[in-house]
Parts: sequence; C-alpha cells; structure tokens
Amino acid sequence: MKTEITKDNFVDKMLSEIKHYPEEPMYYIYVHNSLCLYEMLVNDYPIEKRFEYSTSGTPFYINTAILKSGKQKLTFRIYPAPKEYNKDSEVLSQFAKLSFEILVNDRVTGLKIANEIKVLEGEAPQIKAKGYSGGQYFAGMGQKYYEYSVEFDAKVPYELESWTAGEDLRKFDQKKLEEKALSIYDVYRNNFTSDKLGNMIGMDYDNNIRDYVTEFQTKKKVEQLFLDIIDDAKRKKDWQDFGHKVVFYGDGRILSLIQSNEEDVRLRGESALFYLYNDESRSMSVPLYLYIPKGGTIDDLQVLR
Repeated sequence: MKTEITKDNFVDKMLSEIKHYPEEPMYYIYVHNSLCLYEMLVNDYPIEKRFEYSTSGTPFYINTAILKSGKQKLTFRIYPAPKEYNKDSEVLSQFAKLSFEILVNDRVTGLKIANEIKVLEGEAPQIKAKGYSGGQYFAGMGQKYYEYSVEFDAKVPYELESWTAGEDLRKFDQKKLEEKALSIYDVYRNNFTSDKLGNMIGMDYDNNIRDYVTEFQTKKKVEQLFLDIIDDAKRKKDWQDFGHKVVFYGDGRILSLIQSNEEDVRLRGESALFYLYNDESRSMSVPLYLYIPKGGTIDDLQVLR
C-alpha cells in the first residue's frame, strides 16, 4: 500500500527512496544547432525543446529518462529556424546543421570536467543533394520537419519501471482520456496555494521523485525542493488558458497537455499549466506527465513517477 505523502513526511519519504552507490553515473548531452530549432527526447521522454533560435553552452542532463542499463534511444525532432534567420523560408535550409555529444561523469567524484567520458558524438545526416553543386547538405532540406534518432549505451546502478509498466494510452477512448487528464490538471491548478497545498503535495512528490532518484540527489537538494514547492504555493498566480492539445510520449504510455499555440514561441511546447506572476511580468510553465498503471482504466490515470 502506497504511503500517503504529506508536508510532514515529504522529505523523509523522498530520501528513503534515493539510493547512493560507489559510482553514480550522470549522463548529459551538449547540442549545437545552426539554422534549425529542435526537440530532444531520450527513450521518447522529453528532455529539451528549443523553439527560440539560440544555442546552448550548457549540458542537458538525461538520467531522468534512463530507467535501466542497456540501449537508450536519442531522438531529435528538427524544425526550420524562424524566417528572419532562414531567408524568409518556412522549410529547413540545406545549410541547417545539428550535432551532439553524449558524455558521462561520476557524481561521487564531483562531476569534474577532467573525468568526463565521451559516450557518443554525431550529427543529423548530411547528403549530396540532386540539383546542388558539390558539398554536403542537410538531409531534411526543404521539409518543415525532420526526425533523427540514434542509439547509445548507458550503465546505471538502478532499475525503474516508470512508464514502461503503463498502459498504451492511445488505445483508450480519447475524449474520455482527455477529460480525465483535464480534471487532474485542474486539481493541480486549483490546489497550488498555501491553504490547499496538502491536497496536492503527493502529486508534486510523484512529479519529482524519478528525477531525484535517477540523479542520486542529496538531502540538501531534497530539502530545497520542498522549500521551493512551499514558496511557489505562496505565489499569487494568474493562470492562463490559451487552449491545449494532448501529446503522447514513452511510446504512447505518457500523456501530457501542452499549449495548442504553435506560433508564439513563448507558448510553443509549454505545459497547459501556465501562469503569470509578479504583476504579470514573469511566467511559469509546470510540466505534468500522466500514465495509467498496467491493468488500469481511465479512472486510474495519475501523475507519472
């Protein structure tokens, strides 16, 4: 029987689930993109979306999507850069490029740069294009969307089921499934205040536990997470409703509601849980992923652990 999570036992319960090992491998990815935007997924779990045209010099940590040792799948969904950077075009340029490096380091030794080990590096395919003279060009040139996947090996000291022990949500009645998902999102939205926080503290626990287990987090980090949740609950929020759409991840076993607006880069790909604060000068998006445990029904839809 699942122990009820309360404000009083949140920290202790999370610490009891986090295990530590002689080696604690942390996997992360550096991405370099030119003339394109992208979404990045590991094992069909969303890691990063880059819908504003920019590059990142910092790594994206991916342990939360690595559930056990063995083969892992890295996927990039690649889109055209904004028109102002792409000769006013709505399709991928022949000069678009995306490359990556996957590295692993050990949290026990402090994630020192000198201890990085390269797992894999690569780039989205380049081809010789008919009608173009010489050189290599982006394989997705002329398209509005291009997907590229590659496998890599990872070795971790834990093994989790998470969404792999869930039902394929695409097989359920989609209207009823969406209605149930909306009701869960409404619970989060309506109870994310100081006086109602007890109603959803378990939901926030489930929404964070896999991250903290797979990243071997410290007591200090867990205590800070709890304080951040309490502080966020105190914040006066102006929830925004710009419309939503259902998306599936995890080979159909994860459901998320995201903004339906594809044009506004401030909203594109963001969670349907979106609010303004600080007198509407800042915004916050709260990702929430749902699943149905094996053998369950739509009534069992819940926050993914």
